[in-house]
Amino acid sequence: MDSGQPSHSASRSPASTSTWDELSLIDRSDVDDDNLHPDYRALLREIYANYDRRIEMVHARREAAINSIHAWSKAEQDQVWDTFYKQKENAQAVLIKNIKERIAQLHKEAGIRHRSQ
Repeated sequence: MDSGQPSHSASRSPASTSTWDELSLIDRSDVDDDNLHPDYRALLREIYANYDRRIEMVHARREAAINSIHAWSKAEQDQVWDTFYKQKENAQAVLIKNIKERIAQLHKEAGIRHRSQ
C-alpha cells in the first residue's frame, strides 16, 4: 500500500560499515520536486538537515567508542607487560641471589676463600 510518502527505511546494523554509508544516502529527490508545496519542501529540507546532523553525531560517538576501546586495550597490554617484566626481574634477582649463595656455600665447604672476601 503506497501512502505517497517517500520511503526512508534503512537497516541500522552498527556492525555493517555499508549500512552506515547507506544511512547517509537517503532519497532526497522530493526536495527538488516543483510539484510539492514550498512549505512542505522547506520542512523536508529541515528534516534532512536534522537527519544528517544525527548521523554525524552517531558516527562521532561510534568513532569515540572505538578509540576508547583501542586505548583501553593498549593500556591493558602495557599493564600486562609491566607486570610480566617486573616479575621477570624479580625472578632473575632471586635466581642470581640463590646461585651466589650456593656458590658461597660450596666454596665454604671446599675451604676455598671467596673472591669478594
